Amino acid sequence: MKYPQYLLLLGAGTLSVAAEPIERINVTGNPLEKPLSQKIQASKIELSGTELNKRKADTLGETLSQLPGIDSGFFGSAAGRPQIRGFGGHRVQTLLNGIPVEDMSSVSEEQFIPVEPFLADSINVIKGPTAVIAYGGQAMAGIVDLQDGRIPLSPINGFNSRAEVKTGYNATSTALAKLSGGNESFNFNLNMINKDRGDYDIPGHSKDSNCKQWSEVVGAAQFADQCQIQYGQPVWKRNELLNRYEDATPIEQQIITDRSIDNDGTVLNSSHHTTSLSAGGSYTSQNRLLGLAYGYTDTNRGIPGFMRRGTSAPVDFNLRGNIRILSQGNRVDMKYIEHWDNNWLESLTLDTAYSHQVDDEQMAGVSVNQFELTSWVISPKLYHNWSPNFDGVVGLQYDARAYEGEGYDNYMPKIDSQSHAAYTLQTLHLGPVTFELGGRYDAIKHQANTEGYHVGRGLGANVKDRNFYLQSYSGSMQWDILQNWSTRVNYVHAERAPEMNELYASNPHYALLIEEQGNSNLNKEVNRSLELNTTAQIADLQLMASWYQNQFDDFIYLGGTGINRGGTYVREWRQADTNNQGLEVQAVYTFPWQTWGIFELSAFTDRVKNTPRYQYDGSYHIFNSRPPLPGEREEYFRRALEGSSMPRTPQSKTGAELNWQYNAFMVSIDYVRYHSQNDLAKFERPSESYSLLGANIMVDQVIANIPTQFYLSLDNLTDEDARPHNSFIRHLSPMPGRSAAIGVRIQF
Repeated sequence: MKYPQYLLLLGAGTLSVAAEPIERINVTGNPLEKPLSQKIQASKIELSGTELNKRKADTLGETLSQLPGIDSGFFGSAAGRPQIRGFGGHRVQTLLNGIPVEDMSSVSEEQFIPVEPFLADSINVIKGPTAVIAYGGQAMAGIVDLQDGRIPLSPINGFNSRAEVKTGYNATSTALAKLSGGNESFNFNLNMINKDRGDYDIPGHSKDSNCKQWSEVVGAAQFADQCQIQYGQPVWKRNELLNRYEDATPIEQQIITDRSIDNDGTVLNSSHHTTSLSAGGSYTSQNRLLGLAYGYTDTNRGIPGFMRRGTSAPVDFNLRGNIRILSQGNRVDMKYIEHWDNNWLESLTLDTAYSHQVDDEQMAGVSVNQFELTSWVISPKLYHNWSPNFDGVVGLQYDARAYEGEGYDNYMPKIDSQSHAAYTLQTLHLGPVTFELGGRYDAIKHQANTEGYHVGRGLGANVKDRNFYLQSYSGSMQWDILQNWSTRVNYVHAERAPEMNELYASNPHYALLIEEQGNSNLNKEVNRSLELNTTAQIADLQLMASWYQNQFDDFIYLGGTGINRGGTYVREWRQADTNNQGLEVQAVYTFPWQTWGIFELSAFTDRVKNTPRYQYDGSYHIFNSRPPLPGEREEYFRRALEGSSMPRTPQSKTGAELNWQYNAFMVSIDYVRYHSQNDLAKFERPSESYSLLGANIMVDQVIANIPTQFYLSLDNLTDEDARPHNSFIRHLSPMPGRSAAIGVRIQF
């Protein structure tokens, strides 16, 4: 993998992003438990306080998307799942207060993640497969843990409340309140939020300009399908000199018809409304805590750019593009902590979470697809501290999920999944060197019931129950070379079992513009990962960098078939060896001026590549006279259908940010350049580069003895037509154009 020389110079001697950050949570007492994510030695990012307030956005992915190594799977302004180091979906585990969020967004990216960034006290990110040891195979790329304090972990002693109101141009109107209080024995927390956003404005047409060019779409049926267009019958003429047929369609016959909405200046049907609330409480003593919380989320959101054809539902196609998803989620969390003041056992934590999510997809007012997901998670953890130099954790995890789908466009049967896991992380401190060893064992069972389900054609029609047994282990060494310079190396052997849609999907999945076929014969996925990190502090300059490489055996991916059924292209879940590698570099310089306040200038860049790993030189062809070597025939078809890159690899990006604080006045200006993406899978179109310029202005005041903050938030100031390469809908809808929001936060 080649990188510009200036990146290598910046990273020389400092190969790491994110030393272990200090976890900052606003409490007045000493919590009995610290998040497990704090213990793991890995590349981390933690957002809290002012930094988190600056970045909060409608979706969790958008909130984190301008950080090194993190992107968002953009699916409109209401759906955006975080992606870490080039991967999302089943390889990024979303957590709420340290417990997995069981939702449908990992199966289908247009689904809403039932967590609310605006209610977060902090968001912790672990990058890389080290997180698999504590959180399982769905953390193969990392975790995102949102902490919202719904169960207070320490005495509050009084009341601590805040409220916020925000509105603006081309922005979401938001009203939220957080109320917490208590004493030495009982504490409570209430969180409430309401968000509304109309159809968002954009600088031009909603559809990609290439969707309107005859030369781009003719003969490119898959691209035309992604654009949701139909073109007239082309006229082909034989070029004898070049020995091929060429398009010779007269101008008057070059007719392109939109099957879905293309609008100028506004993305129609991109509006959304969300209401979320939670209430929790805890009883505490000196060494014990018992907590309970309930959360509810309700959202109504449109899917921009979709979608006229394909459904078998009796809908009015004149209302094309009018697809909305109604989601409701309920979650109950329970926590028990027992803390011991002895020489070796530190604490026992028992976390339990029950969740129930219902999604109703409607087209032109007709319900065409319903998902229902019910889950239980039970996770006890025992922390020990054998000596000042040796500590660790031993944990168990039970996870049960029940999925049911129905409707005209249902694409998966009923599925029951259970997993049992045991893991341990042990840390040894030997002077300036710290060793961490971890291991995890999983037993996973998937059971499918096809009663009343219409099984489609292809691999997904072969439905059978599957059991998987996984063994993962990790080793890490951190060396504090000097007081202000440390280096760390991580090696992880991580395993992941196929998930429900990878095994059992069997019909058109219109949200992704494909027919999705699972494969019940899939094996487990194995990743051998190596990461090198370091961080150095030189006076007021901090340098951080990370280089990583993941070598996957039997990598599970959604591969092309070249088959079109009913106007929808068939893609099926397959396995093949794949490499993922990348580099992240960051520099932060702080210079205090007594006269003009404090300035902080930061810059970063990240690079990621996802490439098929081929064993042979590609000389074999199915019409060769020689017989293929073992695996060479399968490799031939992968080369023909996938090429030299995996699809939807996120664009590399480079960013800079300037922060200035002068007394109660704070200004932040951020700029991120998303580079063009030309590492393409077969039949994939390149993405142009674009830049996002934003700013935040905040003023702190005390009004009637109430701490108050006024702020102005500006996004996409240059009004760029921004279409992320990793988005399924990039040809149908760009990100929102220029926006401005004003708001006020009060704390009392």
